[in-house]
Amino acid sequence: MSDFDPVAAARELQPLIRAHADESERGRRLAATAVDALRDSGIFMMGLSAAMGGQEVPTAQALRAIEEISYADGAAGWNVMIAFDTAVWAGFLRGASRELIKSMSRPIVCGSLSSPGRIEKADGGYRISGR
Repeated sequence: MSDFDPVAAARELQPLIRAHADESERGRRLAATAVDALRDSGIFMMGLSAAMGGQEVPTAQALRAIEEISYADGAAGWNVMIAFDTAVWAGFLRGASRELIKSMSRPIVCGSLSSPGRIEKADGGYRISGR
């Protein structure tokens, strides 16, 4: 792990994030300036393991950093939280997926672990539905 202090980084970014909150709201996505600043700071890589080029920040520190970003803009905090959670899960990836993330200089790993479907036992096996 590095000497990265996610809480200090988040606090430093608060004025910039706050200044772009209305732009993010109007555009229905984080303002590019905010995304670039979060990416440059290392905040988006808090949950990614050091072996994959990330910050590997302990959960308690990451939660405080997410909270600090959220004080400036709830949407930005939400995005940072999703990136943290997904990056933690990315540590379980193997093979090409893991290598792809390692090959990126400043990845933002995000996604959903939701499984909106059902699996039911059926004659001869299982029936799976959903998307």
